[in-house]
Order: sequence, then structure tokens, then C-alpha cells
Amino acid sequence: MHYVTNYESYDDDNLNVPYQLVYAQSSEHVRDQYEDRMKSTNKDSPYKRYGKDKFITVRVISVNKLNDNTVDVKFEKTLHDRATNTEQVAQKEAIIKWEFSTAETSQKMLDRDPLGFKVTYYQTSQVSLET
Repeated sequence: MHYVTNYESYDDDNLNVPYQLVYAQSSEHVRDQYEDRMKSTNKDSPYKRYGKDKFITVRVISVNKLNDNTVDVKFEKTLHDRATNTEQVAQKEAIIKWEFSTAETSQKMLDRDPLGFKVTYYQTSQVSLET
């Protein structure tokens, strides 16, 4: 699911496109959450935590439909360190709810989200692999 990949990934060399896509495909509430998370003034933002030396990639493992507008997405989030050439992998899960909006919008937003897909709820949690 591209939304999860854009929302969760981070690379200082490629911030603009994922940010714009998440912005275009999010409801106002989810957009505000994302903006707060990404602000350079937030001490926990990816920019502050990882800077230019680290980047995050995302690999979606599974998508399970819970109902007509809700999915459970399992994914791996890998933190890559350019300086040490090491990786840290975390197993994550996201619950995503969405709707299709027909509200008027700008051409720029339509180019990024032509179907009016809007995520209305986005929550992630750590997945434990211990048995």
C-alpha cells in the first residue's frame, strides 16, 4: 500500500514527493498528525532524529481487509545508517480507514489524488514476533 510507504519512509534526499502524496491523500485530521510528526521543530521528527546519515525504507508484508473502508497493514520498517552501513528492522502494523471525497480541490491536489481517496484514520503499533 503506497500510502503506508509514503507515510512511514524517510530519506532527506527525497522528502518532497512522499510528503505531498500523504498530504493530498489525508483527511484534515490525519494531515495535521502527519505535519506535526514531520515538522523540523519537532525534536522527534525524522529530520531531527536521522538527518542526512540515515534513511528509512518500508516493505509492506500483508494487507488484510477488516471491512469496506478499513485495512490492517503489516509492514517492515528498516532504518539504514549510511555511516556504519548497518540496518535496524522493526515489524509494524497500521490500521487505516478511508473514504472517497468529492469535495472541490485544486488541480495540483487532483494530480496527486485523482480519485479523492482520503485516509481518515491512521494508527501504527509495534508487532512482537516472540512466541
